[in-house]
Amino acid sequence: MEHINHRPAIVQPNSPLRRIPASFNVRQRAYFDGIVYSIEIADMAYRRLRETLWSISKRIDEDDDIQEYVHAVADAWLVIDSLNRLRALCISAPLIAGNEYCRGFVQSLYPVKGMRNNVQHLDGRIDNMVRTKQPVWGSLSWAVVTDHPPTKARLHTLVAGSFRPGEHEMVDIGGRSFLMPVDAITLTAGGESLELSGLMVSTADFTALAEADLSQLIEPGEPYTRDLHLMTEVTFNDSEVPSGKLKITFS
Repeated sequence: MEHINHRPAIVQPNSPLRRIPASFNVRQRAYFDGIVYSIEIADMAYRRLRETLWSISKRIDEDDDIQEYVHAVADAWLVIDSLNRLRALCISAPLIAGNEYCRGFVQSLYPVKGMRNNVQHLDGRIDNMVRTKQPVWGSLSWAVVTDHPPTKARLHTLVAGSFRPGEHEMVDIGGRSFLMPVDAITLTAGGESLELSGLMVSTADFTALAEADLSQLIEPGEPYTRDLHLMTEVTFNDSEVPSGKLKITFS
C-alpha cells in the first residue's frame, strides 16, 4: 500500500505520557497507561484508515478490493472505540480531570459514546436499523484533493454491507483546512455522523495540553517506568516436550 503524508504522531517517544515517573502512585500510572494507549491506538487506526481510503480512491477504473473495505470499516470503528475509552478515562483521570481543557475534551467526545453503542449492542438494534433503513456498520465518507493548487475534490462514500438505504450525504469541505490527499473522513451510523478527522485533531490538541501539564510535575532526569518486553528460551528433545507455564515475578 502506498504511504501518504500524515500529521506527526500524536504521542512522540519522548512524551511525558510515555515517561510517567515511578514516583506517581499505582493508580495514577494505571490511568495514564490507559490514556496513552487509547490515544496511540486511535492515532494508529486513523493513519491506516487514511491510507486505505486513499487506496480505495484510486481504484475508480479497477475492480474493487473487498478486503480494503473491511480494513476501512474496522479501523473507523477502532477509532471510535478508542476515543470512547479515552473519554471515559479522562472523566476521572488523576491530575488533569479537573482542568478546563480536559472537561471540554470529554464533552466534545460525548457523541462518540452513542455511536460506539450502536455496534456494541448490534443484536438488540438490528430490527430498528431495518425499520429506519440504516446500514448495520454505517457508512464512511471522505474527500480526496490532489491538485496543487487545489482546483477540485473527489467525494466518496462507502456503505458497508449489502443493505443500502436510498440517501447518502457526501462530506462538505468548504471553509476548512485540508490535509492532502485524504481528509474530512466521516463515519455515519445510527442516524448520527461524526467527523473522525476533526476528532483526531482535537485529540492531538488535548494531548499537547496534557503533556504540558505533566511536564510541570516531572523533575528532570526523574526515573520513569514504561513498556516491558520479556523473552525466554526453552530447549527440548524429540522424546519430551516441556509443559507448564513459566512465571516471572516482580516485587
